[in-house]
Amino acid sequence: MAINNTFKSARLLQSRRYTHDAFTDGQEAFTSTLDINANEVYIDQALIPSSSLPFSGSAQSGSIYSVDGLPVVKYYHRAGLTRSDLVSGSKNEVWFLLSNDSSSAGIGAQLIDGNQQTNFVSPKYSVTSLANANAEDATPGYGVKVFVSTSSTVGGVVAGDQVSINDYTFDYKTGVLQFTTNTTAPATTKYVYISGYQYVGRTLSSQIGSGTGVISSRLTRIEESTASLNVFSASQEAKDIIVSNYTSSMNAFSASVSASLVFLQGSGSIQSLGTQNNVTFSIVRAINDLNVGGVATITNTTQNTTWNDGALIVSGGVGIGKNLYVSGSTTIVGDFTVLGSSSIVNISASIIQLDDNIIRLNAYNPFLRYAGIEVMDSGSNNTSASVLWDSVNDYWILVSGSTGGSVSGRAISTTYAAQGSETSITLNTIPKATGPGSIGDSYLTEDGTRLAYYTDALVVTGSSGQTYIKGKLTLADAGGTDAGTLSAAMIFRNSSNELGYISTTATTDVMTGILGYRTSDGRLVFSSMIDGGGF
Repeated sequence: MAINNTFKSARLLQSRRYTHDAFTDGQEAFTSTLDINANEVYIDQALIPSSSLPFSGSAQSGSIYSVDGLPVVKYYHRAGLTRSDLVSGSKNEVWFLLSNDSSSAGIGAQLIDGNQQTNFVSPKYSVTSLANANAEDATPGYGVKVFVSTSSTVGGVVAGDQVSINDYTFDYKTGVLQFTTNTTAPATTKYVYISGYQYVGRTLSSQIGSGTGVISSRLTRIEESTASLNVFSASQEAKDIIVSNYTSSMNAFSASVSASLVFLQGSGSIQSLGTQNNVTFSIVRAINDLNVGGVATITNTTQNTTWNDGALIVSGGVGIGKNLYVSGSTTIVGDFTVLGSSSIVNISASIIQLDDNIIRLNAYNPFLRYAGIEVMDSGSNNTSASVLWDSVNDYWILVSGSTGGSVSGRAISTTYAAQGSETSITLNTIPKATGPGSIGDSYLTEDGTRLAYYTDALVVTGSSGQTYIKGKLTLADAGGTDAGTLSAAMIFRNSSNELGYISTTATTDVMTGILGYRTSDGRLVFSSMIDGGGF
C-alpha cells in the first residue's frame, strides 16, 4: 500500500519508527525521532564537505573521507539492501542497509537490527546547486541513488535498473528505504542496491562519555596558542589528546592510562613520549611528520593478506637506509629493482620459481660486453663455470674457471634462421661449420654401416669394405713406379662397373687379343693385329 502520512506522523510523534502501513502503532520499534541525544549530535558536522564530494565511483566504495586524520563520511557504491520479512502481495515495500552482506532472506522490521546502518548524509549538507545531485553523478551530491535489479550481485547492476526518486522515500536518519506504493515496490525475486554517503564522524557522546565531570578528561587539546609545553601528563582516561597547530615544542609527554594521541599539522616537535605504570597509548596518529629517534617496536602480530592490512600499514612509499630482514614470506606486487654496480642478491632457496617466461640480464646502462650465468657447485673449489653472451661478436661462449685463470670457447649452435623455425641437423649427417658459431648439414652421412658423400657419389660399406664412386676418378699425378719384383698389375673395370687388377706375370695362357697404343687417335685398344713388326 502507499505510505500513509497520517500514520507516519503519529508514530514519529510517539518516538516510533515508521516502516510499514500494515503495522499498528504498537508494532513499530521505538527510536529517536524528535528528541536529540548526545549520540546524535554530530560534533564534526562542520567538516562534512558541502561541495567537491570526494567519491562517486565503484572503485571508491567503502572509502572514508577524513580531515586531520578524523573520519567524517563514508561512501557506499551500490550497496546491497536487505528486505523486510513482511511481504505484501509478493512485493517487498521496505528495505534496510546492514553492515554485513545483503541477504535474500528478510529481517524483522518491528525491532531495530543490530547491523542496520543509520546516519546518512542528506542533500541539506550540500550547496544549493547540488540539491538534486546524487552520489554517482559526474558532480556528485548527497542524494541517494537506488537500483532495482534481477542480479544477485552488484556486478550485474546496469544503468537501466535505476529507480525514479518518485517511487521511493529514503529516511536518511534511520536508513529505511520505503517504496511509495505496492505497484512500484520490487517483487520478492528482485534485489535493491543504493549509493550514498554516511556520517561516521564523532558524536557528542563519543567525546564526553557518561556521568559528570568527565568532559575535560575525555577531550584534551593543546591549542594553537601554546608556545611550548615542557611537561604534559594525562592521568585520567582521555579519548583524544590532540597536539594542534603551531605548538612549538613539547619536551615530555606521559600518560598513566590508555589514551589516543593525535598530532595535527604544525611546525612544533615532540621531544619524548612516555607512559607510566606500563600503560600504552591505544592510538598514536600523526597528521604531519613523526620522527622516532629510538627503536620502534610493533607488538601486534596480525598477519597480512594484502598491502593494506596486518600489523603495520603504510599508504605511501617506504625508504629504508640500511638492511631489511624479513623472517616470513615477501610478496611484491610491483617491480623489484636492485641497483648498484656491485649489487649481490643472495637467495638460499633450493628451488627458484619464476612466472615470467624471460629473464633479462644486463638491462641498465652502461651495458657491459659480457652477460650471462655463472655457476658454482660443491666440487668447484672456489672456481666457476659461465655461459656468457659476447655482444661484440654476437655469439655465446662457455667459460671454464680454474685456479690459474679461465679459458673459454664458443658455444656452437645450428645454422641461424627465423625464431620458431630454427634449423635442425639431419639425422646421420656429419655436420660442418656454417658460420663463426654455427654448424649445419654437410654432404657426408654415416648410418652405422656405410659412409656416403652426397648421397651416392662416394659410398664406403663398412661390412664389406667395398667402395662405390659415381663419376670419373682422376689421379692428381702420374702415380707410382713398378717395384721390379714381378708384382706389377694392370687395373681394369668389369661389366659391373667395379675396378679390379690383373697381374702382369708371364703365363702360358693363349691370347686372342693384345692391349696396345694406337698412334692415329692416341687410344688404348685390344687387337689381334700388330702394325709394322715386332716389339
